[in-house]
Amino acid sequence: MARAASGLFGGRGQAVRAAGSLLGGGGQAARAVSELSGGGGRAMRAVSGLSGGGGQVVHAVSKLSGGGGGQAARAVSRLFGGGGQPMRVVSKLSGGRGQAARAASGLSGGASWSSAVGSFGSGGWSGGWSTVAHIRRAILPVGASRSVLAAGRLPGMAAGVFSGVGRSGASRSAIGVLRAGSVERVVGVGGVVVAGAVGGGVARGTYRLLNARPPGGRERWTRKNNRGREVTLLEGPAVALGIAAASLLTPGLPGTVRLAGCGAALGAGAVGLYDDLSERGAAKGFRGHLSALAHGEVTTGAVKILGIGATGLVAGAVLRRDPLDRVLAGLVVAGAANVVNLFDLRPGRATKAALIGAGGNVLRQALGGGGGSRSGLLTSAALGAAAALLPEDLGENAMLGDCGANALGAALGVAAAARATRPGLIALAAGLVALTAASEKVSFTKVIAATPPLRTLDEWGRLPQQGDS
Repeated sequence: MARAASGLFGGRGQAVRAAGSLLGGGGQAARAVSELSGGGGRAMRAVSGLSGGGGQVVHAVSKLSGGGGGQAARAVSRLFGGGGQPMRVVSKLSGGRGQAARAASGLSGGASWSSAVGSFGSGGWSGGWSTVAHIRRAILPVGASRSVLAAGRLPGMAAGVFSGVGRSGASRSAIGVLRAGSVERVVGVGGVVVAGAVGGGVARGTYRLLNARPPGGRERWTRKNNRGREVTLLEGPAVALGIAAASLLTPGLPGTVRLAGCGAALGAGAVGLYDDLSERGAAKGFRGHLSALAHGEVTTGAVKILGIGATGLVAGAVLRRDPLDRVLAGLVVAGAANVVNLFDLRPGRATKAALIGAGGNVLRQALGGGGGSRSGLLTSAALGAAAALLPEDLGENAMLGDCGANALGAALGVAAAARATRPGLIALAAGLVALTAASEKVSFTKVIAATPPLRTLDEWGRLPQQGDS
């Protein structure tokens, strides 16, 4: 028993003493571990499998599952990679200690998690944790080694998993574990690649279809850019539809982020398209449109401002529960939509700004740090849609317009608001409001032109420029 438990407590001599302290004595420790692992002589082999990892896990699970779990044991061993990892894997699958009872019931094919870990603490994982905390307060001196507490957690949780394997049929439970873990595995590098590919593929395909037969005729969609070259506005609707489709189709996105991302892209894109296709008045800028509205003149820009504001508030209400957080999230979504549009004054600039500003969220998601919101997937979908048509933009064949820029910014705003804490929301909203206010006084184009590194990045990939200011 001492050798078997040695891996849990770090030494042969300490194993019996630690287990004895935790459970009330050497004899009780042996009986308790025997109950957790199935009884009798299997206790030592089960604990050895938990502490040793690798091939020992196969043997332990095979014994615990009543002889019918040979294949499941190998599958579980490959999935967990060793005895120490089931705790972390189950934690991710269950979404938290309090939810483990429901999650584990599904993993074990319907077997009761509470009964599986009854000797550890009734009520599922939450009860088990409370039991260990109570034992620690009652018998452990202040400053005692955490290995005893960890040892109390690991066998209890592992016994629950293995008991489910033995009760419900080993192969069935192993398949349940594999299925439950598939979502977690898809949200890494593969997840962001899939999201970007879906967004880019839909955007590219939509652009080709629209460009082949522009609705209402080609002239309706043709505008002149800053150099007087004719470009099409069809890039905007293609990007907006690409983001919306990717929001719905990308696996792994929570329902709230999926709905808010799709709705924000379509809503902001729609009011932007209205502004793109309408005759422009004399009013310009955020302040100009609001000033005209105050004098009773409803400009297309004012409609866009109000529409994007409403879209942001709806998205914020979907994402967050607290009223203040909903308003802050709405400001982030609407502010991001407007700020990205402020950069759409030169070919490719808005997409480059979005890639630089939001690329970190994609990297974080790829490295496994996206958190429960998995917002990096939505960011990847939005950036993929815009990047797929960046060559058309840089080649001065097409432009995002208000439709594409607003949709891109709104989706990035949803992704940012989904993962941010309240202080983060406040900081994001304040920053976006500050940029919007600064744009009324300062020309971003002039700032970029006066800053060599920014100017070089801004001009990268474009056609040769002359007189660009």
